[in-house]
Amino acid sequence: MTCFKIAVACMAFLAVLTSDILAKDVRYPVEPGRRDVEDNFAFQVLKLALERSGGDWNLVPSEKGAMNENRAKLLIRRGAGVDVGWYGTYAALEKELMPVRIPIDGGLLGWRLFLIDGVRQSEFDKIQTLDDLRQLTLVQGDGWGDIAILEAAGMKVDTGPYSDLFTLVGAGRADAFPRGVNEAFAEHENRVAEVPNLAIEQGIVVYYRYPMLFFVRNGNQELHDAIYGGLERAYADGSYRELFEHHPDNKVSLTTANLNNRRKFEIPNPYLSHETASIPEKYWFMPKN
Repeated sequence: MTCFKIAVACMAFLAVLTSDILAKDVRYPVEPGRRDVEDNFAFQVLKLALERSGGDWNLVPSEKGAMNENRAKLLIRRGAGVDVGWYGTYAALEKELMPVRIPIDGGLLGWRLFLIDGVRQSEFDKIQTLDDLRQLTLVQGDGWGDIAILEAAGMKVDTGPYSDLFTLVGAGRADAFPRGVNEAFAEHENRVAEVPNLAIEQGIVVYYRYPMLFFVRNGNQELHDAIYGGLERAYADGSYRELFEHHPDNKVSLTTANLNNRRKFEIPNPYLSHETASIPEKYWFMPKN
Protein backbone atom coordinates (compact mmCIF):
# COMPACT_ATOMS: atom_id res chain seq x y z
CA MET A 1 0.00 0.00 0.00
CA THR A 2 2.85 2.31 0.86
CA CYS A 3 4.53 1.57 -2.45
CA PHE A 4 1.24 2.25 -4.23
CA LYS A 5 0.89 5.66 -2.55
CA ILE A 6 4.45 6.53 -3.45
CA ALA A 7 3.80 5.55 -7.06
CA VAL A 8 0.65 7.68 -7.19
CA ALA A 9 2.50 10.63 -5.69
CA CYS A 10 5.30 10.25 -8.23
CA MET A 11 2.82 10.12 -11.09
CA ALA A 12 1.07 13.26 -9.84
CA PHE A 13 4.41 15.05 -9.55
CA LEU A 14 5.38 14.01 -13.06
CA ALA A 15 2.02 15.17 -14.42
CA VAL A 16 2.52 18.63 -12.94
CA LEU A 17 6.13 18.74 -14.11
CA THR A 18 5.14 17.66 -17.62
CA SER A 19 2.38 20.27 -17.73
CA ASP A 20 4.85 23.00 -16.77
CA ILE A 21 7.32 21.83 -19.39
CA LEU A 22 4.69 21.65 -22.14
CA ALA A 23 3.25 25.11 -21.37
CA LYS A 24 4.40 27.51 -24.06
CA ASP A 25 5.78 30.89 -23.09
CA VAL A 26 4.13 33.92 -24.67
CA ARG A 27 6.46 36.89 -24.33
CA TYR A 28 4.93 40.35 -24.13
CA PRO A 29 6.64 43.77 -24.29
CA VAL A 30 6.93 46.32 -21.48
CA GLU A 31 6.98 49.95 -22.61
CA PRO A 32 9.16 52.53 -20.79
CA GLY A 33 7.15 54.54 -18.28
CA ARG A 34 4.22 52.12 -18.21
CA ARG A 35 3.17 51.05 -14.75
CA ASP A 36 1.78 47.71 -13.68
CA VAL A 37 1.39 46.25 -17.18
CA GLU A 38 -0.23 43.15 -15.72
CA ASP A 39 -3.10 45.30 -14.43
CA ASN A 40 -3.62 46.76 -17.90
CA PHE A 41 -6.99 45.88 -19.47
CA ALA A 42 -5.39 44.59 -22.68
CA PHE A 43 -3.09 42.32 -20.70
CA GLN A 44 -6.05 40.99 -18.73
CA VAL A 45 -7.95 40.31 -21.96
CA LEU A 46 -4.94 38.45 -23.35
CA LYS A 47 -4.70 36.39 -20.18
CA LEU A 48 -8.42 35.59 -20.37
CA ALA A 49 -8.20 34.64 -24.06
CA LEU A 50 -5.31 32.25 -23.47
CA GLU A 51 -7.12 30.72 -20.49
CA ARG A 52 -10.19 30.16 -22.67
CA SER A 53 -8.13 28.85 -25.61
CA GLY A 54 -7.91 25.32 -24.27
CA GLY A 55 -4.12 25.29 -24.60
CA ASP A 56 -1.27 25.57 -22.10
CA TRP A 57 0.22 29.06 -22.31
CA ASN A 58 2.42 30.99 -19.93
CA LEU A 59 2.58 34.80 -20.19
CA VAL A 60 6.04 36.19 -19.43
CA PRO A 61 7.59 39.66 -19.90
CA SER A 62 10.16 39.91 -22.68
CA GLU A 63 13.73 39.36 -21.59
CA LYS A 64 14.67 42.26 -23.90
CA GLY A 65 13.65 44.80 -21.22
CA ALA A 66 11.60 47.98 -21.62
CA MET A 67 11.09 49.07 -25.22
CA ASN A 68 9.01 51.54 -27.20
CA GLU A 69 6.23 50.48 -29.55
CA ASN A 70 8.34 50.60 -32.71
CA ARG A 71 10.96 48.26 -31.28
CA ALA A 72 8.34 45.87 -29.92
CA LYS A 73 6.72 45.59 -33.36
CA LEU A 74 10.12 44.94 -34.94
CA LEU A 75 10.90 42.16 -32.45
CA ILE A 76 7.51 40.53 -32.99
CA ARG A 77 8.08 40.60 -36.74
CA ARG A 78 11.50 38.99 -36.30
CA GLY A 79 10.31 36.50 -33.68
CA ALA A 80 13.10 37.78 -31.46
CA GLY A 81 12.09 38.08 -27.82
CA VAL A 82 8.47 39.26 -28.19
CA ASP A 83 5.56 37.08 -29.33
CA VAL A 84 2.52 39.33 -28.97
CA GLY A 85 1.66 43.00 -28.62
CA TRP A 86 -1.50 45.08 -28.53
CA TYR A 87 -1.77 48.15 -30.73
CA GLY A 88 -4.19 50.48 -32.40
CA THR A 89 -4.40 49.03 -35.86
CA TYR A 90 -3.82 50.35 -39.38
CA ALA A 91 -3.60 48.64 -42.76
CA ALA A 92 0.19 48.73 -43.11
CA LEU A 93 0.69 47.16 -39.67
CA GLU A 94 -1.68 44.35 -40.61
CA LYS A 95 0.70 43.42 -43.42
CA GLU A 96 3.81 43.52 -41.23
CA LEU A 97 2.22 41.46 -38.44
CA MET A 98 -0.74 39.11 -38.14
CA PRO A 99 -3.78 40.78 -36.51
CA VAL A 100 -6.28 39.02 -34.27
CA ARG A 101 -9.41 40.71 -35.57
CA ILE A 102 -11.55 40.97 -32.46
CA PRO A 103 -11.19 44.39 -30.80
CA ILE A 104 -9.60 44.16 -27.38
CA ASP A 105 -11.42 47.23 -26.12
CA GLY A 106 -14.55 47.41 -28.26
CA GLY A 107 -12.98 50.38 -30.03
CA LEU A 108 -12.80 52.50 -26.87
CA LEU A 109 -9.34 53.59 -27.95
CA GLY A 110 -10.97 55.67 -30.70
CA TRP A 111 -13.06 57.66 -28.21
CA ARG A 112 -10.48 60.32 -27.36
CA LEU A 113 -10.44 62.65 -24.39
CA PHE A 114 -7.74 65.27 -23.92
CA LEU A 115 -5.26 65.58 -21.10
CA ILE A 116 -4.58 69.30 -20.76
CA ASP A 117 -3.26 72.00 -18.46
CA GLY A 118 -6.32 72.45 -16.26
CA VAL A 119 -6.01 76.22 -16.03
CA ARG A 120 -6.70 76.36 -19.78
CA GLN A 121 -10.14 74.71 -19.63
CA SER A 122 -11.85 77.98 -20.62
CA GLU A 123 -9.87 77.99 -23.89
CA PHE A 124 -11.15 74.52 -24.73
CA ASP A 125 -14.72 75.58 -23.88
CA LYS A 126 -14.55 77.89 -26.92
CA ILE A 127 -13.71 75.08 -29.35
CA GLN A 128 -16.78 74.42 -31.48
CA THR A 129 -15.50 73.17 -34.85
CA LEU A 130 -12.88 70.89 -36.35
CA ASP A 131 -11.10 73.99 -37.62
CA ASP A 132 -10.83 75.17 -34.01
CA LEU A 133 -9.27 71.81 -33.09
CA ARG A 134 -6.78 72.15 -35.92
CA GLN A 135 -5.25 75.17 -34.21
CA LEU A 136 -4.01 72.97 -31.36
CA THR A 137 -0.69 71.16 -31.04
CA LEU A 138 -1.35 67.58 -29.96
CA VAL A 139 1.20 65.05 -28.70
CA GLN A 140 1.38 61.29 -29.20
CA GLY A 141 3.95 58.59 -28.46
CA ASP A 142 6.65 57.61 -30.92
CA GLY A 143 5.32 55.13 -33.47
CA TRP A 144 1.67 55.24 -32.41
CA GLY A 145 -0.82 54.35 -35.14
CA ASP A 146 -3.21 57.22 -34.56
CA ILE A 147 -0.61 59.88 -35.44
CA ALA A 148 -1.42 59.41 -39.14
CA ILE A 149 -5.19 59.47 -38.49
CA LEU A 150 -4.98 62.81 -36.68
CA GLU A 151 -2.65 64.28 -39.27
CA ALA A 152 -4.94 63.15 -42.10
CA ALA A 153 -7.70 65.18 -40.41
CA GLY A 154 -5.47 68.25 -40.48
CA MET A 155 -4.29 68.12 -36.87
CA LYS A 156 -0.80 69.14 -35.85
CA VAL A 157 0.87 66.29 -33.95
CA ASP A 158 4.24 66.25 -32.21
CA THR A 159 5.70 62.98 -30.93
CA GLY A 160 8.01 61.85 -28.15
CA PRO A 161 8.61 59.16 -25.53
CA TYR A 162 5.42 58.22 -23.71
CA SER A 163 6.75 59.17 -20.27
CA ASP A 164 7.54 62.73 -21.44
CA LEU A 165 4.15 63.57 -22.94
CA PHE A 166 2.41 64.46 -19.67
CA THR A 167 5.16 66.92 -18.78
CA LEU A 168 5.00 68.50 -22.25
CA VAL A 169 1.33 69.30 -21.71
CA GLY A 170 1.86 70.50 -18.16
CA ALA A 171 4.73 72.76 -19.24
CA GLY A 172 2.70 74.34 -22.05
CA ARG A 173 4.86 72.89 -24.83
CA ALA A 174 1.80 71.11 -26.24
CA ASP A 175 -1.89 71.91 -25.98
CA ALA A 176 -3.34 68.45 -25.45
CA PHE A 177 -2.53 64.76 -25.20
CA PRO A 178 -5.43 62.74 -26.70
CA ARG A 179 -6.04 59.50 -24.81
CA GLY A 180 -8.55 56.72 -25.19
CA VAL A 181 -11.46 57.08 -22.79
CA ASN A 182 -10.28 53.85 -21.19
CA GLU A 183 -6.80 55.32 -20.64
CA ALA A 184 -7.31 58.94 -19.65
CA PHE A 185 -8.61 58.61 -16.11
CA ALA A 186 -6.09 56.06 -14.86
CA GLU A 187 -3.21 57.96 -16.46
CA HIS A 188 -4.37 61.22 -14.94
CA GLU A 189 -4.54 59.61 -11.52
CA ASN A 190 -1.07 58.12 -11.94
CA ARG A 191 0.58 61.30 -13.22
CA VAL A 192 -1.08 64.21 -11.46
CA ALA A 193 1.34 64.03 -8.52
CA GLU A 194 4.21 64.63 -10.96
CA VAL A 195 2.29 67.17 -13.08
CA PRO A 196 -0.10 68.91 -10.65
CA ASN A 197 -1.80 71.04 -13.32
CA LEU A 198 -2.64 68.01 -15.48
CA ALA A 199 -6.40 67.67 -15.99
CA ILE A 200 -8.95 65.86 -18.12
CA GLU A 201 -10.64 68.29 -20.51
CA GLN A 202 -14.34 68.49 -19.66
CA GLY A 203 -16.31 69.09 -22.86
CA ILE A 204 -14.75 67.46 -25.95
CA VAL A 205 -14.56 63.93 -27.33
CA VAL A 206 -12.88 63.12 -30.65
CA TYR A 207 -14.06 59.89 -32.25
CA TYR A 208 -12.59 57.74 -34.99
CA ARG A 209 -12.99 54.01 -35.53
CA TYR A 210 -9.71 52.73 -34.16
CA PRO A 211 -9.72 49.30 -32.54
CA MET A 212 -6.87 47.93 -30.49
CA LEU A 213 -5.94 44.44 -31.68
CA PHE A 214 -3.50 41.76 -30.63
CA PHE A 215 -0.70 41.14 -33.12
CA VAL A 216 1.60 38.16 -33.56
CA ARG A 217 4.35 37.32 -36.05
CA ASN A 218 3.21 36.42 -39.55
CA GLY A 219 3.20 32.65 -39.65
CA ASN A 220 2.53 32.19 -35.94
CA GLN A 221 -0.86 30.70 -36.71
CA GLU A 222 -0.98 28.63 -33.53
CA LEU A 223 -0.78 31.64 -31.21
CA HIS A 224 -3.11 33.68 -33.44
CA ASP A 225 -5.74 30.94 -33.38
CA ALA A 226 -5.39 30.42 -29.63
CA ILE A 227 -6.04 34.11 -28.94
CA TYR A 228 -8.84 34.40 -31.50
CA GLY A 229 -10.58 31.25 -30.33
CA GLY A 230 -10.18 32.22 -26.70
CA LEU A 231 -11.70 35.65 -27.35
CA GLU A 232 -14.65 34.10 -29.16
CA ARG A 233 -15.28 31.78 -26.20
CA ALA A 234 -14.90 34.66 -23.72
CA TYR A 235 -17.51 36.66 -25.63
CA ALA A 236 -19.83 33.66 -25.80
CA ASP A 237 -19.62 32.72 -22.10
CA GLY A 238 -19.89 36.32 -20.84
CA SER A 239 -16.46 36.47 -19.23
CA TYR A 240 -15.22 39.15 -21.64
CA ARG A 241 -18.25 41.35 -20.90
CA GLU A 242 -17.70 40.86 -17.18
CA LEU A 243 -14.08 41.96 -17.47
CA PHE A 244 -14.94 44.87 -19.80
CA GLU A 245 -17.56 46.30 -17.49
CA HIS A 246 -15.71 45.82 -14.21
CA HIS A 247 -12.05 46.40 -15.01
CA PRO A 248 -11.01 49.66 -13.26
CA ASP A 249 -9.76 51.27 -16.49
CA ASN A 250 -13.20 50.91 -18.07
CA LYS A 251 -15.54 51.09 -15.09
CA VAL A 252 -14.31 54.48 -13.91
CA SER A 253 -14.04 55.83 -17.44
CA LEU A 254 -17.49 54.81 -18.62
CA THR A 255 -19.21 56.11 -15.50
CA THR A 256 -17.45 59.49 -15.42
CA ALA A 257 -16.54 60.32 -19.04
CA ASN A 258 -20.04 61.68 -19.80
CA LEU A 259 -19.58 60.90 -23.51
CA ASN A 260 -23.14 61.69 -24.58
CA ASN A 261 -22.93 65.22 -23.21
CA ARG A 262 -19.59 66.15 -24.78
CA ARG A 263 -19.13 67.96 -28.08
CA LYS A 264 -18.35 65.06 -30.41
CA PHE A 265 -15.92 65.61 -33.29
CA GLU A 266 -15.90 62.60 -35.59
CA ILE A 267 -13.06 62.18 -38.05
CA PRO A 268 -12.50 59.41 -40.62
CA ASN A 269 -9.84 56.75 -40.32
CA PRO A 270 -8.45 56.35 -43.85
CA TYR A 271 -5.91 53.78 -42.64
CA LEU A 272 -8.38 51.14 -41.48
CA SER A 273 -8.22 48.00 -43.61
CA HIS A 274 -11.36 46.69 -45.26
CA GLU A 275 -11.10 43.48 -43.22
CA THR A 276 -10.93 45.34 -39.91
CA ALA A 277 -13.65 47.80 -40.92
CA SER A 278 -15.84 44.73 -41.54
CA ILE A 279 -15.52 43.37 -37.98
CA PRO A 280 -19.11 42.61 -36.81
CA GLU A 281 -20.86 45.41 -34.94
CA LYS A 282 -21.32 43.20 -31.86
CA TYR A 283 -17.63 43.73 -31.09
CA TRP A 284 -17.81 47.56 -31.11
CA PHE A 285 -18.61 49.83 -28.17
CA MET A 286 -21.19 52.60 -28.50
CA PRO A 287 -22.18 54.77 -25.52
CA LYS A 288 -25.66 54.23 -24.13
CA ASN A 289 -28.10 57.13 -24.22
